[in-house]
Amino acid sequence: MKKLLLLLLLPFTLLAQKEAVLHLTTDGFPNETYWYVIVGSNTNLGDTIASVPAGYYTQANTTYSDTMYIADSITNITLLLRDTYGDGMSSGSYYYQVCEDTIINYPIPNANIGYGLFHNRTVPQCMPNPPPPSGPCNTALIQINLDQYPSETSWDIKDTLGNVIFSNGPYFGVPNYQPQEYIKCLPIGELTFTIYDSYGDGMAGSLWGGQDGSYYVMQCGDTLVYGNVPNFGTDSTHVFTSDTCTPPPPIPGCMDENYLEFDPAATVTDSSCATLKI
Repeated sequence: MKKLLLLLLLPFTLLAQKEAVLHLTTDGFPNETYWYVIVGSNTNLGDTIASVPAGYYTQANTTYSDTMYIADSITNITLLLRDTYGDGMSSGSYYYQVCEDTIINYPIPNANIGYGLFHNRTVPQCMPNPPPPSGPCNTALIQINLDQYPSETSWDIKDTLGNVIFSNGPYFGVPNYQPQEYIKCLPIGELTFTIYDSYGDGMAGSLWGGQDGSYYVMQCGDTLVYGNVPNFGTDSTHVFTSDTCTPPPPIPGCMDENYLEFDPAATVTDSSCATLKI
């Protein structure tokens, strides 16, 4: 559930902005939890960038993703998390990302914040997205079949110079085991696909009573990367060649179904249609 929060210090049309997202999973009492994101290391609510009030979260044990924008001039922020009852989030969790860089991570249940808990962090610089590959390219399907720990998994595709062409993950807030599919136009030539696991057990979910994950890169009906060994540790690298698709050879035959010689597999008409059906 993603909501856009526009409680900004200045109109964002006047300043360059960084996108920030707070992902919060509620406990059994979601309406007790509320928070503020504040400029600097103080708790002066007059410098609030964004906030949600108590009662904002209504669904128990549900992940909410709330987006806000931070002016480029702001270099330090504080996340102030509060609970109206004073027992914190007995089974909740949360993490905070700026430009997809996680700067606050509290994934473990029993986030006992009491009446208040704050995290002060430096705002990272946002790296520009890599430009799209130049020159000819060919469509490929990248399929990532997650295990029950999606937030540990990420991947990238690099060229021979080490430049990242495409990447994604970690998959915070994504349901366990949910397949992730991407259609990308890969440049022609040798490329490297690398998958990463931050915990170091690969995608071997079966080690912890769940199901293993897998990953594949497919192009022109061919599987170029087979990721069917889940316990790859911290990373696994595969070198493959992206190429143009060679069309299948023509199949001559009778393509008129009114003749006994009709061949449904034929792609090119020849002179074999001789016996008309009666």
